[in-house]
Amino acid sequence: MVNQLADRLSLKSKNRLLRVLHQAGDLSAKICLKHFGKSPTFSKKPDRTPVTVADRMAERTIRKTIKSEFRGHWIWGEEFGEEGDKNSEFRWWIDPIDGTLQYIRGLPFWGSVIGVEYQGEVIAGLINHPAIDLRIWAAKDLGCFANGKTCRVSNIKKLSDATVAFGSLKNLKPADIKKVSKICRTAYDNRGSLDIFSHSLVIQGHLDAMMEFKLGPHDISAVKICLEEAGGKFTDLKNRKTIYAGNAISSNSFIHNSLLRVQ
Repeated sequence: MVNQLADRLSLKSKNRLLRVLHQAGDLSAKICLKHFGKSPTFSKKPDRTPVTVADRMAERTIRKTIKSEFRGHWIWGEEFGEEGDKNSEFRWWIDPIDGTLQYIRGLPFWGSVIGVEYQGEVIAGLINHPAIDLRIWAAKDLGCFANGKTCRVSNIKKLSDATVAFGSLKNLKPADIKKVSKICRTAYDNRGSLDIFSHSLVIQGHLDAMMEFKLGPHDISAVKICLEEAGGKFTDLKNRKTIYAGNAISSNSFIHNSLLRVQ
């Protein structure tokens, strides 16, 4: 039913969403790049994750861009929480800088993540990596693109031939540690996390899967639609197609079930 509802959204409406996503990406990138590489000061939020002035300024700009075009849409951002009509058919998720610690330390792989849900399904999203001049975007049934070129996931068919990346392994449950260890032994190769950039690598076919064990909808809303439009598969660790589980697997689809079966 959700897919049928999302399919009713017109091409014009999808293109309008994409236009606003790109506008928000352009404006927030200018802010983030202005402060990047200059050892920005930061503070720690209650969950002890860092936040900079660029995070807050970029999110304000993204919110303003959305609201100027779509009055009443519900918006949730990492730095300022929610606003708008909770009953709106549209829900926007914003992570102004995913990989803030990277950003602070001068690593260029951080990115801005903006996703849009319509009646419960993510239908458009943008992942912007301005420090390396990479932008990925997608809308339902319109394909996924990186800097204007069509994205496709890899065609690696077996986990034993695949390269798999993992999010932070800090504070993992024993069962998850066991799962990660077994995947590392089974896969051809494994990599540590570069936050959102690891998902971007899966979307472009440079990695075969990325697993994360602690995240929120704002971290991955755009990942889901971009990956699916690039031919991949996105689920939680229980094989549910949701951004709300607090964990996620992005894959090229071929090795997805193999990852899920590892215990």
